[in-house]
Amino acid sequence: RVLDFDLAPDGLWAVYRTEDGQVWIGSLQDARRAQLDADALPPAALAPTDRTLVWSPDGITISYIVAGGVRVAFPGADGAPIYTDFTDRLYTNLTIAPNGGRLAVQDVNDTWTVFTVTKTNGSPQSVTRTAVVDRPAEAAWLDDNSLILAPAMGGLLRLNVINTISEGETRLMVAWEKPDGHFTKLTHTLDGTIRAFYHELNEGQGTPIAILGSGEVSAV
Repeated sequence: RVLDFDLAPDGLWAVYRTEDGQVWIGSLQDARRAQLDADALPPAALAPTDRTLVWSPDGITISYIVAGGVRVAFPGADGAPIYTDFTDRLYTNLTIAPNGGRLAVQDVNDTWTVFTVTKTNGSPQSVTRTAVVDRPAEAAWLDDNSLILAPAMGGLLRLNVINTISEGETRLMVAWEKPDGHFTKLTHTLDGTIRAFYHELNEGQGTPIAILGSGEVSAV
């Protein structure tokens, strides 16, 4: 029984996970398949809308939630996968930046942790924790360096990932924050905007809207 899946950027392959804790890569043109991971049990309880498995838009990394955290797999020099695990939190949901350079992962408290994939000559070398946003929210990537959040208490927030040369670290900086409105179901679109639903409390799904990088909200 398949619990979750995602497609490769070229549309010719799929990565999928089974309820017994295996992750496979399979061809969509023939019967070829290969096991990526034999020990990747999912969390005990998942919501139907949780995204637990993503194939990076650059085609290189595959990230997925496991029972004890989140795992990122990318090919090593010999072709065998290299795994990096983060087990600091009980993660449930993830979203990847448009170019595959960053990953935002939500935990059971609905707060987010941002990870960065470090590359050398186009090949991933490591995955590092960039920052933690201890604020219950929904989130979507605007671009590889900007994350839009809709806090559970209302409003919108744009966080930019910046490199501080003087301090030698990477962190999140608030670009703007808007306190009004309630937004749900945030998702990145190919036109460079975020689509979501705007609603008043207890008014169902709401009205579809677009969120621009400037923070402007317009009806769809």
